[in-house]
Amino acid sequence: MTHGPRETAATRWKEAQDSAAKLGATMHPPLLPDLEIFYEDKACRRVAAAIRRIQPNIVITHAIEDYMEDHMITGRLALTGLFSAGIPNYRTDPEVP
Repeated sequence: MTHGPRETAATRWKEAQDSAAKLGATMHPPLLPDLEIFYEDKACRRVAAAIRRIQPNIVITHAIEDYMEDHMITGRLALTGLFSAGIPNYRTDPEVP
């Protein structure tokens, strides 16, 4: 049985929530759709905004070396967002002080 993008996303979201619950972690919704993740300015600003808003103590993300291109880009966006969020003059989207 083949699942479409919505069903697959719902399955992965449930798996992630279950894993987070086992760790006592808090889940946050995705910022970009699967396979539509590109290393670009707008994405960097969205990730940095989420990091400023959430103020995480720890971030679990994809490795920057992986077999899937969007996994590697996700890891790179997380690193850039974490670094940029701490720069006061970096404008996020949406704006978060």
